Amino acid sequence: MNERTTWTAFSSLRWVGIALFVVAIPLFALGLAALLAGRAGIGTALPGVAALGLSLGAFGTANDTALAAARNLARAGQAPAVAAAELDTEARKRAARLATLHASPKAAVIIPILVVALQAYLWPRVLGAWGLAGGWLGGQAG
Repeated sequence: MNERTTWTAFSSLRWVGIALFVVAIPLFALGLAALLAGRAGIGTALPGVAALGLSLGAFGTANDTALAAARNLARAGQAPAVAAAELDTEARKRAARLATLHASPKAAVIIPILVVALQAYLWPRVLGAWGLAGGWLGGQAG
């Protein structure tokens, strides 16, 4: 994958991490509330923390990969205008961090997949703890 393709793909993929984080907030809150109410065990609540953290990691890894590609494009004089503007902002705010970025495209793809799998596993259990999931969704609260 060339730098321009990397920039384009991962500058879009980073927003998937934000969406996963937004989905993880109520998942965590409902799981924690179920634990505190005695409706579920730690096995339902604690993975919600992992879903929150991994969703932030999904954003961060894709963001770093996109910025590293944009930095490399800028060094070659080929950065798209939007990438150049983002790099300028990053350089003003966090120049030292920008200089040490490295691309992690495999991790930036794998982490969101793991988050989706974790959330798909947890949602039926959390909803089941509150009696909101019936049929095949009525997972064990644990």
